[in-house]
Amino acid sequence: SITHSKDVPFNEKILRKVNLLKPGQTYNEKLVNVNYQRSFYPSRVIEPIWTSLDEPDRQKQPFIRDMRDAFARGFDAYAVMVRRCRERGVSPWLSFRMNDIHGTQTKSDPMTGSFWREHPEWHLNKDAGWANGLDYAEQAVRDRMSAYIREAAGRYDVDGVELDLIRFPFYFRAGTEGKNAPLLTAFVREVRRNCEAAAARRGHPVKIAVRLLPDPKQAAKMGADVGTWAREGLVDLLELVPNGSSSLSPEFIVEVGLYRRLAPKAVLAARVSGAREAAIFRNR
Repeated sequence: SITHSKDVPFNEKILRKVNLLKPGQTYNEKLVNVNYQRSFYPSRVIEPIWTSLDEPDRQKQPFIRDMRDAFARGFDAYAVMVRRCRERGVSPWLSFRMNDIHGTQTKSDPMTGSFWREHPEWHLNKDAGWANGLDYAEQAVRDRMSAYIREAAGRYDVDGVELDLIRFPFYFRAGTEGKNAPLLTAFVREVRRNCEAAAARRGHPVKIAVRLLPDPKQAAKMGADVGTWAREGLVDLLELVPNGSSSLSPEFIVEVGLYRRLAPKAVLAARVSGAREAAIFRNR
């Protein structure tokens, strides 16, 4: 995410000091998150996170004010990220949290959005502490996120979009994941169509990555039908990580072989930062 908390103007100099554009870094792709429940850029689909500054009951964080003021001045951090990536030969991507639930315990956190608050009937579990996202069985929930991804891919000249399904790994009410899996497949199919349309306008491919739990059986329990996605050519890359973390626990097992059989043509990637020795990669 593009965030910072210093009491200084949010600009390209600050951007280099936080989590983007660090000199000397070597990587091929750069993925940057654009949302919680609210957008980090002035979207017309999802209200921007700085809308919370007008709500007296909301917690205030300096970076929210800074982002609002930066966009008001005409400084678009994501556009800068794309430009600098292109200059360095790095492929820029946008990452989307598909069902973020930060702040849903208190309802006073600026990360919770009006859509979530106005539709309690679509909450997955009203009594849950933290697994209380939105139900993707609802057409309006899927349409809203699809429109947001389409808008962002049209606004920024990126090479791909990442659907972060482990932020958070709950998309349907308990017990309905299997029967509702075709709905999530239809959603991914629509994202693919929108990315192909963006690619036609841009003159280069706009790929799709999906961030998943490291075992396809776990993914299936979320409603993710990876086999169908692969057969239809809907996804280009599968990123396998433990829930909500970029590090690995000692028990973390990446079922490479199982995913490879499901998606023989997709690129597989696993987050192993900080604990390479703890990872077990099963290729059978």
